Amino acid sequence: MKCLVKSILTAVLLLLFSVGVSAAKENPVIRDLELIISQGKPATFAQFDAIKNNIEKNPREILPLLLEKANAPDLTDENMAVYIWALGMTREQEAVDAIIRLTQDKKNEMLQKNACRSLAMIGGDKSAEYLFRRLQQTSETMARYYLLDLLAQLKYQPALPAAIEILQQDPKSLYWQSVFIFGKYGDAAVPFLLGKINDSNQNVRANAVMVLGQWLIPEEALGPLKKQFQVESDPNIRALILSSLERINSNADDIRIFSEEVLKTEKDEKVTQFAFETISNFEEMKNHITAFKANKKDDRPGFESAYKEIYDSLGKTGDYQLLAAASTRADEARLQKLKEVILQKNENECFHDYQKVNDVIMLNRLSGS
Repeated sequence: MKCLVKSILTAVLLLLFSVGVSAAKENPVIRDLELIISQGKPATFAQFDAIKNNIEKNPREILPLLLEKANAPDLTDENMAVYIWALGMTREQEAVDAIIRLTQDKKNEMLQKNACRSLAMIGGDKSAEYLFRRLQQTSETMARYYLLDLLAQLKYQPALPAAIEILQQDPKSLYWQSVFIFGKYGDAAVPFLLGKINDSNQNVRANAVMVLGQWLIPEEALGPLKKQFQVESDPNIRALILSSLERINSNADDIRIFSEEVLKTEKDEKVTQFAFETISNFEEMKNHITAFKANKKDDRPGFESAYKEIYDSLGKTGDYQLLAAASTRADEARLQKLKEVILQKNENECFHDYQKVNDVIMLNRLSGS
């Protein structure tokens, strides 16, 4: 009898094992990941998109299969990097400990990048704290930028002081670093940036003003920037502040009045030229605001549809005109969030899409929509 029971248990275990192996092999995600590993060349965007879409359909179902693959003995670092990337796509907190344990002592650069990226995608305190420790242990400039970018995506406040090194970069050639980092922090970065608009370092002041006035456009920056304009010594930053005030101000008449005051006292030609152009184009701006308001329509389903497509595609597709026509001032917080998401595309073209949303925000303010 004991032998019979033992035989039955053995058969059941073998059956369960074979079912598990079969499930892993039949799963389209595992199949496609193994294909990428075996093909010996970089995967195409289409391959990655297919895997991502399949994971997102049922992340909890695929999670144990991915963990099993990532924990396989004798797995090369290059192959592990593929499974670590896929674990991030699940966005499941249960994967965090495994990602950290499997990769923290590894030297492979791609594996480390995929691990950090996956932790940022999953999010949570444990992921953010681990990435912050990695930042503190890292000295290489671009590696630090990469980690700061991921921490910005997580809006991890303790990392903000370290981001001063990004503001210290040349605003002419490396402005994009400040846009990506502080743009992803969004409103959470505003107090920090306002504290830097009068910094003794010229690059820090220029980048802080640029991000606040040209990208984040928070209304609470209006007063501090006006104050800084009065004491700013660098004419280029003064001109940048003037441009920023025009983008942040929700009162068109105030924009004109301030520009007229500047013309009365300003000595620098670049600054006076900008103020003069603002006044000269004032009627055109008013007409643009009027036309924008006239095009408004009460269409919440249309707004939600446009918003979702832009959000889900990271700005690549979607009806921006409908977003503008159907949005209201009450939607501003969501539009600000949309800008942060668009930056996660991490491509130059996302700057254009980001500013299209900024245009909607600014015109909603100016038109009182």
